[in-house]
Amino acid sequence: IEQYYKNLPERIRSWLKERRGLSDEIVDRFRLGWDGKALTIPIYDKNNQYLFFKYRKDPEDNSDLSKYWYSPNSSAELYGWEHIINPKPSIILCEGELDRLILETHNLPAITSTSGAGTFKEEWTEILNAFPSQIFICFDNDEAGMDGSGRIAELMSEAKIIRIPKSDDVKDVTDFITIKGIEEFKKLM
Repeated sequence: IEQYYKNLPERIRSWLKERRGLSDEIVDRFRLGWDGKALTIPIYDKNNQYLFFKYRKDPEDNSDLSKYWYSPNSSAELYGWEHIINPKPSIILCEGELDRLILETHNLPAITSTSGAGTFKEEWTEILNAFPSQIFICFDNDEAGMDGSGRIAELMSEAKIIRIPKSDDVKDVTDFITIKGIEEFKKLM
């Protein structure tokens, strides 16, 4: 993890800050790194033990390669166990790792599945249903995001869905916050 973290190029750090809205403090705290061709996002289990990397291709790579991929032998994991271990008054369940990190940049505790809108384990909903925190669900405003948030909301009757308004330039939490601002996002809550 440290070798990749130490190799994070300044151009990727700038992209994370300017395009993805992440503070340097969040990039450092969550040990985002670079393996020479892709952004590395270390994923940990509920015991804070490293499990695998989720990779995000270079933002300058215009090839047909998938935007995200995983280390071999990985499986869906909850990204943000620290908020389950040490509950906060409210938690936002979002669709992606970088969405989670922009929320964390603005001191909004967030968690996500490493496998996107279509994968949220039943055991996670059981944990969150017994949780003392208010749960907000805020997935992307595409069909997969709306289907995924609706499915999870059915399993978590106390959760509130935050809908990102559809527009040409806003597709997810990150777009909304970087374009409209954090105060506008808080109004959605």
